[in-house]
Amino acid sequence: MPRGHGAWCAFSLSLAGKGRYVTSMARSHSTLSTSLLILALVSGVGACIPTIKSVFVDMSYPDDPPKSAARNIPLSVDASVAPALLVGYEHPQEIGACLAELATTASTLDGMWSFGDCMVAGGARSACLSKLPWIAAAPSGTTPPFSLQFKCAKAPSTDRDRLALALSLDDASVAIVSYELAALGPSAIRDPLPPIVRAAFGRTLQHAAQVLQADPVATHETKLPALSLSGGAANGAFVAGFLYALLGVREQARFYGSSAQRALVDHERFGSAFGSSVGSLIGLPLDLYFTDASPSPALAPALDACVKLGSGKVAARGDRSIQDCGLALLEHDFVANEWELLCSRPGSALDLLKPDAKSLLRFDPLQQGHVDPFLKNFGALTRDNSFVRTVMVADLGQGVLEGLDERACRLSGMDADKCEREGILTSVSEPVLAPSRDRVYSGLEGPAGEKGTWLDGGLMSVNPAARAVAYTNGKVLAINTFRALGTPVEVLAGL
Repeated sequence: MPRGHGAWCAFSLSLAGKGRYVTSMARSHSTLSTSLLILALVSGVGACIPTIKSVFVDMSYPDDPPKSAARNIPLSVDASVAPALLVGYEHPQEIGACLAELATTASTLDGMWSFGDCMVAGGARSACLSKLPWIAAAPSGTTPPFSLQFKCAKAPSTDRDRLALALSLDDASVAIVSYELAALGPSAIRDPLPPIVRAAFGRTLQHAAQVLQADPVATHETKLPALSLSGGAANGAFVAGFLYALLGVREQARFYGSSAQRALVDHERFGSAFGSSVGSLIGLPLDLYFTDASPSPALAPALDACVKLGSGKVAARGDRSIQDCGLALLEHDFVANEWELLCSRPGSALDLLKPDAKSLLRFDPLQQGHVDPFLKNFGALTRDNSFVRTVMVADLGQGVLEGLDERACRLSGMDADKCEREGILTSVSEPVLAPSRDRVYSGLEGPAGEKGTWLDGGLMSVNPAARAVAYTNGKVLAINTFRALGTPVEVLAGL
């Protein structure tokens, strides 16, 4: 039975065509037959007038619907578990080396699944902890009742890191069992992980280990807060303006303060940023601003040109050209007109009705005029500093939200600029408006990248605050460009 008016139109015209053929062969048909033929013809023409309902019916229920993408188990497991592992550590390189060893042992995978299974079943943490192979019971009556003994060639060197790793592995254990329940149903809890999920779990542990080992800095300050930057298109100008003012005051305080005050100001800073959509773009100048290294003489022309984009130095000093450049980009790049960032694709809006429709616009000017020059001039600086930047992307074909940690772009064999560029452009791509990207680079598949239908992570999580909270244990400044209240009011009582 035809579903929409479009299908009925084709059916009616076909019937009318058959009627014409029949009447040309036999003119001796009765008057009744002729009347029915005319009725069919009229009905066919009337059915060809489309309605909004018919268009949506035909688009929603096509005769030949596209096939869903095959489930990418390694990617979906990684998206569920990796956030628990990629958190703030004092010595991420040490943690990465230890985690790489743990990921290859069967006792680690079995113990983590048993602990997660125990917790999901409602067990007490104190009772479930014994299932983890690095938990060693202390002698009876002593405090604490257990100790952490990671069987690595070089275990984490500080108590803070040992505890952070233990808590991360606890969370990852619960995450993998929760994934198993969601993907396979409640009955799956009765049996160990299926081999394909178990293998993906091991790959996720190895992926996290590689990213941590790629960290360019031996020691991090884990008490620094993180920034969570939401999307919001042109509203990103408000976020950029707020941060420009905040950091500009910081620069002035640093310039006019005493040596002791300057040291205090230097300590008050952000250590990481998590962005989606325009928030990922704002993360670039922030990453540059929080770069402590001295620029090479070869960078002087690029830095001078960058500073001139803004209204000049916020304070009269000559040793902060990198910071002045970051502030100038915050001031300049986010007040650009749309035609400076976007270009239209050939065709018309009607092309969106085609089965292979992609988008109306492209981000070529944004890439060529902003992203590529930044990465060419300052990409190496930002990848080698202590500031950790993550952009959020979503694969709509797989239904996963993935955080692209910039440290993955430092992995062996990776095209670092391409890795960062694809992540940024993916995070600003929206359905219909801009085409999806077919590949991102999280490090899970190495230099080959992860293939999919990748778009802005804000489609699944408007503000990446949850990732920032997990990374910093709650010390987050989340800046959202959306109204807290849908309708402005004068009196807040009762809201």
